[in-house]
Amino acid sequence: MARKASGLPVLGIVKNFMAKAITANELRICQAVVFLIGYGMTIEQTASCIGRIAGWTSRNRNAFIKAGGFVERARPGGRRQANMTIEEEKDF
Repeated sequence: MARKASGLPVLGIVKNFMAKAITANELRICQAVVFLIGYGMTIEQTASCIGRIAGWTSRNRNAFIKAGGFVERARPGGRRQANMTIEEEKDF
């Protein structure tokens, strides 16, 4: 038998976030939390309903609960592929 989904205190918070969701991804994260906690669905059932795989559903649900909201991820970019330092570029 599967264990009960954790995060019951976040259920009220997630409903507010769901109403303010801007992107489809934000809405799916909210749905992952609500379906599991509010309706008692399994990870597989929830993933099927929101159109994602079970791993994505579980990972994003847990991150939302842990942070108490959406997790801000760093955007790709920066100087990962730079051949010279900024000072060397100025000299060049």
